Formats: sequence, C-alpha cells, structure tokens
Amino acid sequence: NYLPGKKNNSRIFGHQIYYNPKGEIIGIDDTLRQVALNIGLDNLVDFIHRIEGIAVPAHIDKNRFSLLSQLGFLDREANYDAVEASKFKWRKEKFQLGDTWGGFPVIAGSDSHGVEDIGLFFMEDNKEEIKDFLSLRDFLKRNKQ
Repeated sequence: NYLPGKKNNSRIFGHQIYYNPKGEIIGIDDTLRQVALNIGLDNLVDFIHRIEGIAVPAHIDKNRFSLLSQLGFLDREANYDAVEASKFKWRKEKFQLGDTWGGFPVIAGSDSHGVEDIGLFFMEDNKEEIKDFLSLRDFLKRNKQ
C-alpha cells in the first residue's frame, strides 16, 4: 500500500464517497487520499503502465502542488503518456487535442476534487478515431514526441 494510512477527517476534508456505475452511493472511504504516495514518480508511471493505464500528471502548471511547481521543469525523459494543463492554461494557449507541451501530448479536463467541479470544463474532441479509453491511449502514444 502506497498511502501513508492516515484517517480522513471528514469535518475538515469532507466525506470521500464512492459510487457504483449507476451513480448510487455504495460506501464511504475513511482513508485520507489527498496525501503524497510512498512511491517514486518513475515507479508510479511504471505501475500505471503495467495495469494498462494512462500516466498523466495533472494540472502541471498550477502554482502549488504541481509537477512544475515542485520540480521546476518537465523531464523529457519521463515516460508520461501525456500531461494535463489547467483549464486556464488550455484556454490561454488555445491548445487543441493533438498539441504537445514539452514533447508530451497535452490534455485538459475538469478538476474533480469536488463533485460540483466535474463537467465544468472539457476539451472538444474532433478526432473521429477516439471512441473509448483504448483509442485515446493509442492516440496519445502516436502523438508523443
């Protein structure tokens, strides 16, 4: 387990509710999940790839708790599948799906730290080839520089 094992304080951080695919509440997670993992970034990316996931550092341009604010640079040797820009950077730079940032495909989406944030922002996908998760993963691999 890569989480430090701290208990969530719901009075401070709110309840961490999880749902089934129908949107029905099926439980409350008492583990605090907004803490650093006990795993290095390269090992995390390798793990994500072993389970056939997409490794995308989130909102790398934020002023705090982002890849760029913590490391100060974007490592071109990293094995990320893409990087995620904040919605503000996406709009400012007029990014489109298929563009790159630092050699990595750049994407953007809702910052879903709260349910109310989901769906507030999304990128338009004009690529007919992207139909599902697997085709998105393949598209990102082809667009990595």
